[in-house]
Amino acid sequence: MNKIILLDGGMGRQLEKMGAPFRQPEWSALALMEDPESVKEVHKAFLKSGSEIITTNSYALVPFHLGEERFRTSAFELATPLIEGLNSHVDLWLCETMGLIDEPLRIKSLVERLDREAKPFWVSFTLEDDPTNKEPLLRSGESVVLAVQEMVKAGVGGILFNCCMPEVIGDALRITKAELARLGLTPFPSEVMPTPFPLFPRTPWPMKS
Repeated sequence: MNKIILLDGGMGRQLEKMGAPFRQPEWSALALMEDPESVKEVHKAFLKSGSEIITTNSYALVPFHLGEERFRTSAFELATPLIEGLNSHVDLWLCETMGLIDEPLRIKSLVERLDREAKPFWVSFTLEDDPTNKEPLLRSGESVVLAVQEMVKAGVGGILFNCCMPEVIGDALRITKAELARLGLTPFPSEVMPTPFPLFPRTPWPMKS
């Protein structure tokens, strides 16, 4: 039986539950700005509950929560100090709730310029919440098969799905596993919740420039 690695839970809801600053549109980012100690306490609580991996509270640092115009004009300027500040404190990079293929590819390109240690880079996609689709699709309408192919080309180390209906995630996982097998790749012996597929290549695949 494969070893299960337990990630942490939802930061935003836990912050809200403990009474930390929390509202739209900033969501969980508000606590980072007004009460960072509450974020630390949530991290500690997840570790105490058995989490083996905790993720930074950067989920809400996106256009929807911080403003489209700010990201359109200064996305890389915002991301660069964040990556540089986290670099010496993290074991891997996880791009979560990605709605289109180009998004994690751009982030990975920036991370590769700033992280000289070449830490593992995982991507978690969010899917259309429509189980009647013939196949699971990213929020952009792009197919999971295409997403898997592009992540493999880019040298991504793990593919996950989050923030969407379990019914579509199940189909996406089956398609991901089948596409990896077709490409000659084998899922790494350990699985991580929510069930990604860390990639273990039989032969190296090309890196995306």
